[in-house]
Amino acid sequence: MIVLDPTVRAGSVAIAAVCRVTIDVIPHGRGAGTGIAAWASKTPLAILVAQDRRIRALSPSGEDLPMPELEALAPGAATRFRAQVAQG
Repeated sequence: MIVLDPTVRAGSVAIAAVCRVTIDVIPHGRGAGTGIAAWASKTPLAILVAQDRRIRALSPSGEDLPMPELEALAPGAATRFRAQVAQG
């Protein structure tokens, strides 16, 4: 699943990460329903930065990520980020 992390603020700058979260669950134990084993991973896909009413998307390596590419990667992420920034 693709998620937008909570917005973090540093002065007049707001930052949030768009990440891929993967959770794997397998049955564990000797009988049905005896337990599970689970593990998760989180991989950053983009960093969103709001400053001076401007929103930028960056790749995890810091390169500019065009908004159409962000939208293809995580539909609605920029809109949700703008709403988080507007809420203060």
